[in-house]
This record gives sequence, structure tokens and C-alpha cells, in this order.
Amino acid sequence: MKKNLFENILFITFLYIIVLFIIIFILDKLGYVFLNWFIYFNLVIISLGILVGTTKIITKNIKILKTKITLCIVFTVVELIILIPANLLFISMQDKEEFVKKNNHLMVKETHSILLSNWICYYDFENIFIRKKQERIYEAYDDSISEYLYTIYYDKKGNILKKEIKTP
Repeated sequence: MKKNLFENILFITFLYIIVLFIIIFILDKLGYVFLNWFIYFNLVIISLGILVGTTKIITKNIKILKTKITLCIVFTVVELIILIPANLLFISMQDKEEFVKKNNHLMVKETHSILLSNWICYYDFENIFIRKKQERIYEAYDDSISEYLYTIYYDKKGNILKKEIKTP
């Protein structure tokens, strides 16, 4: 029974999801977050696990070949119709991240993905998988013409160090 359970790709995928959420929770409590690319990578792994896992369950448990093929095709199409748009929607709504050199430090630059929200946040870079959760620099721009308005600098605890305002 236990061996069969761990051979089930769908079960392993759900275990993977639980472990991933536990790690995300622990990182959050320690003041870190995964970078977006790593979350996207995990979405692909989870989606493939669900797709392959359901197909394997169908092929293992259904004896009639015609029914097996029909169910595999139907479930694959339905899952692709659900998983691909859901993943694309999730990814399109996430803020964009990139690595930049700011004030002689390697930082993660985050820009908003929704129109008419012109701000840029900078976070401390930790490694290629995670960054600090506390923003260190916040730059604001006018929504309509993207003109620079002000910059706020924070310390590692989130206290404001200084604020630079555009002078007319």
C-alpha cells in the first residue's frame, strides 16, 4: 500500500505542493520570499505532475483500451484548458522582477504589472532563489506621464531613512 502510494505521481505532486507551501510559510516568517521565476518553475512542475498523474491513474485503472484512450484525451484536454490559462493569468498578474545594481548593491527590482501603477521597489538580493521581503527603496512616478515624483529609502527593519522629493 505504502509503495503504491509513492508510485502515484498525483500523490507526489500534492506532497510537493504541501512542502512548497510550508517552505513559503517559513521563508515568510524569516522575512524572505521566493523570486517569481522560481514560483513559475514550480507552477510548471505542479501542472505537469497533475497532468501526468491523472493520465497514469486512468491508464492503470481502466481495462478497456477504447475507454482508456478516450478518458486520457478528455482529461488531458480539460486539464490543459484549465491549467494553461490559470498559469498564464497568475503569471500576468505578478509584478515583474529583475536583478539590478543600485547604490553599488545587487538588488531585485520589482515593477508593477498593472497599467497606471508607476512605482518601482528594490529589495536586497539574497541568492538566485530568494530575496528579502522588506523593501529597501521605493520610487514613485506620476501615473499619467511617468515623471519622477519621489524616492523613499528604508533600513533593514523597514524604518524610513530618508525621502527624496522631486524639486520643481
